[in-house]
Amino acid sequence: MKILVVKISSIGDITETMPALHLLKTKYPKAQIDWIVGERASPILNYNPLLHEIFVVSRRFSILRNLRTIIKIRKTKYDLLFDFQGCKRSAMVSILAKAEKKYGRAFRFGPKMLQRLFYTSTTLYDFNKHDIDDMIQLLATINIHSKVRNLSLPYKKVEVTNVLKKIKKNPTTFLVGIHIGAGRRHKMWPADKFNHLFSLLGEYQFLIFCGPNEFHVLDKIKPRKNAHILKSITLEDIPSYINQCDLFVSPDSSLMHIAESLGKPVVCLMGPTSPKRWGPYRKESVAICKGVFAKGNPLLSFDIGTIHESMEQISASEVATAIRKLACRK
Repeated sequence: MKILVVKISSIGDITETMPALHLLKTKYPKAQIDWIVGERASPILNYNPLLHEIFVVSRRFSILRNLRTIIKIRKTKYDLLFDFQGCKRSAMVSILAKAEKKYGRAFRFGPKMLQRLFYTSTTLYDFNKHDIDDMIQLLATINIHSKVRNLSLPYKKVEVTNVLKKIKKNPTTFLVGIHIGAGRRHKMWPADKFNHLFSLLGEYQFLIFCGPNEFHVLDKIKPRKNAHILKSITLEDIPSYINQCDLFVSPDSSLMHIAESLGKPVVCLMGPTSPKRWGPYRKESVAICKGVFAKGNPLLSFDIGTIHESMEQISASEVATAIRKLACRK
């Protein structure tokens, strides 16, 4: 049995595909499972023992740019192909791959007749379900029905920095991971709110995660003894650092999903995106949300280049309360 998974982006969405991957491997334990992924997100899969081969395609997909990869993919005839992405780019690589049966999520902006022509079967997006459950719905087409959700994400364990080792030396230290950014600006929480949060929770230690596109936010973060900035670590190393945290706070971002995959309690700050659809999946996690979003497409009604007003409505005091409640359960 040979299975090809198509999930090109993004990092958080790929992390959310892990339960579907685990179910496929449970159903077909001896199957060869390969994965097509985008270059930016590919490091998150590099150490996954469930995968046989990872095919990396460029971010701006074109057949010419990815010709060698496509030729390599086409050398194998797969029994099953699952397009968990449901977009034009994933449809293109799914069409070019050889597979006896192809299953996909019907993408909203493509001609349905073409989807019926190239896929054995498609399932519609169900925005009343969490994205994890929605992707697993695709597996029902081959009679995989399970309530088991294994969110675990295998990763390469690396040695953490001396600063973090020093923080963790004290066994009573409660370390809160903080992601101050998000994939898009409209999902970010204002920097002054983080400053207020650090002052409210002086008894805790904070580890601040920040990517290159979020360095401008660091200029607004006031230096504090209980807040330690973590910069310039690779995507492959991030899980090792998150795993050192007792709890993780983040907007709707890839790091929030990685923290969930590692079993960390999460306080997720959400406004313009639905917590029911893209929020924390584990019951012990908390989503704080002030936003009102249109069903099915919440990103079209406002400027995604600025912080959304619903994010500004989330107060530092209610985030602090949520952290304290989750810390008491630890």
